[in-house]
Amino acid sequence: MAETTNLYLLIFPERGIIKIGKADDIHNRIQTLRRWWGEADYEASYYLRAPLEVIFKLEKSLHFFLSQYSVPFEEGDGRTELFSADALGV
Repeated sequence: MAETTNLYLLIFPERGIIKIGKADDIHNRIQTLRRWWGEADYEASYYLRAPLEVIFKLEKSLHFFLSQYSVPFEEGDGRTELFSADALGV
């Protein structure tokens, strides 16, 4: 059986950002991210568990597709994978 992991799209409404990343343990990852970015809107957020190679491809594709919405931060955990919530079109 292929190794699996999770792709997540977390919405942080207080900052107006989306975090797109991968993690084996999403709950642990959220606890770490919460310290930097605040509370996530779980009802508006998503995750997908799939084989590792699929998740890597999806994550890279989403980062590329949303690159025009990239939000630069000087510091913060996961800061290179943050995008403006404007990317959602709402």
